[in-house]
Amino acid sequence: MSNNHFLFKSVFASQLVKMIDEKKICGETRISCYFKALDQFFVENNVRKPILSRRIVELWCKRRESESPRTLGERISAIRVFANFLIRQGKTAYYYPKHSSPRIHGTYIPYIYSHREIATLFKAADELKQSSNSWYFAYFPVVVRLFYSTGLRRSEVNNLLWRDVDLKKGVLTIRQGKFRKDRFVPLSGQMAKLLRKYAKSCDYQLDIPVFPSPQGTRCHESIFTAYFRRVLNQAGIQHGGRGKGPRLHDLRHTFAVHNLEKWLKSGEDIQAKLPILADYLGHDSLRGTQKYLRLTPSIFPEIALRMENSIGKLIRNPKK
Repeated sequence: MSNNHFLFKSVFASQLVKMIDEKKICGETRISCYFKALDQFFVENNVRKPILSRRIVELWCKRRESESPRTLGERISAIRVFANFLIRQGKTAYYYPKHSSPRIHGTYIPYIYSHREIATLFKAADELKQSSNSWYFAYFPVVVRLFYSTGLRRSEVNNLLWRDVDLKKGVLTIRQGKFRKDRFVPLSGQMAKLLRKYAKSCDYQLDIPVFPSPQGTRCHESIFTAYFRRVLNQAGIQHGGRGKGPRLHDLRHTFAVHNLEKWLKSGEDIQAKLPILADYLGHDSLRGTQKYLRLTPSIFPEIALRMENSIGKLIRNPKK
């Protein structure tokens, strides 16, 4: 879609154009129609200074008559994306908190990659690094392996600074993750070694992102999603389209399920392991971790019976 489709007129016109240009560079082809509506909203509400104030954000996020939760969620997402862009540009902007957004209960079932698919993804990322001159593909093989080996959230990887990486001890410090929690994430020996090698090849400075934009700033989170789609395509793993999987975030689910599989097969006490996995993933309670137990019966039927015998009540369908 060309910029001719977005004739912005508000005080934020130039910033909106820059943001959309950035999205195109990252490979995004579907640009939200709400950006044009947002621009018109700024004009109608006489916003004359390029400051995204709390008042104007909350006014935009107010639910309209007969508006569905999904539509409201999409509008809120648009202004949050724009606020994030402005903040990365050093501008003043109020970021509408996630917990204030309406909950939309979807039917998406996490996609659990097989061990063979994980190996194929790693190979595909390596191949794209060799065949592409893209700034992002230069480090994307490290990104994909980090997601799978740690189960980090996309925002946590995106916000990671070099000062949060203890290369000697092989430990990450995740600051203010979900639920406002800080936590330590130990790395596998192989992942720590890969990060040390990557650190020697990049502009290593304590206060810059581990995976920066070409300007040395934090990447837009959508960049990881866009480039991961290309890795999926290279790996021959079909993507179901918007709102469907497999997704980058499914590497987090896969990390959890693969660890459960490993522990079960080695005879570990799952009840003792669950709190450890919960802390590692940054969950605020065991409830968020127990959902992975419900994924294992359909994916690994050979261990379902053993799991049922050890902690049966946790993996039964709660609706039954």
